[in-house]
Amino acid sequence: MEETDKEVHLRITGRFDRELFRDFQDRLAQLDLRDRKLILDLSELSVIDSCGLGMLLVAREVAEAHAVTIRGAAPDLRRVLEMVNFGTLFEIE
Repeated sequence: MEETDKEVHLRITGRFDRELFRDFQDRLAQLDLRDRKLILDLSELSVIDSCGLGMLLVAREVAEAHAVTIRGAAPDLRRVLEMVNFGTLFEIE
């Protein structure tokens, strides 16, 4: 995780599935997002399941009114994100 005055970068690597739910939820609870944008870096993500997609929504809820950006999604993952209309909920780069 990297933090600046304006952004919090959270890198998600490997498998993003139900086995990570509690750890991811705990990490989100520790974030201080006041007046900062959340960047979810998926450039090193190899697998995501429906629970992983749900965790992205949890991250959006934690960020409340602040912007959340998904960055570095591989083409196949990007297509999945578009199919489930995450482009309307997140900024996808």
